[in-house]
Amino acid sequence: MLFVHSSTDLSKMKITFHALDKHSGISSVAWIFGSAKSDKELVSWQIGGQKVTEICYSDNKDNKCYCPQIGHCEVFKYYVDLAEYMKDHKIIGEQNKEYFFNISVKNTAGLISEKGITIVVDETPPQFGNVSIEQSNSNVTNDTERYIVAHW
Repeated sequence: MLFVHSSTDLSKMKITFHALDKHSGISSVAWIFGSAKSDKELVSWQIGGQKVTEICYSDNKDNKCYCPQIGHCEVFKYYVDLAEYMKDHKIIGEQNKEYFFNISVKNTAGLISEKGITIVVDETPPQFGNVSIEQSNSNVTNDTERYIVAHW
């Protein structure tokens, strides 16, 4: 569950996710953003697997693509900016109302994997509290250990 605190304008959300299939590659990626209470779809989109022409290096940590065992190298990092799909419409979230973002990925063998996240708007301002910190040192046969414990 993801709580949104800083803005009720959900159309400004940006979502990044990884989708890949090391064996056959990705055929399509679909996503839906909607209201959980009414199970109403607010916006959705579907794209095909994103093939790339450059060489992908598996040992490069900044790599944004991979090469499945069968087929062409392709992108695995997907980025959704809801504002791009909303045109001039806005989705203003309501306090304590649940929304969902569901992703469906189909590989070239026809198998489908689905994941989702629930998003809740929480406009409640943070409450003031107290924080106390305890520090401790211990020396057990010349093996020094320090730790900090925080309570709030």
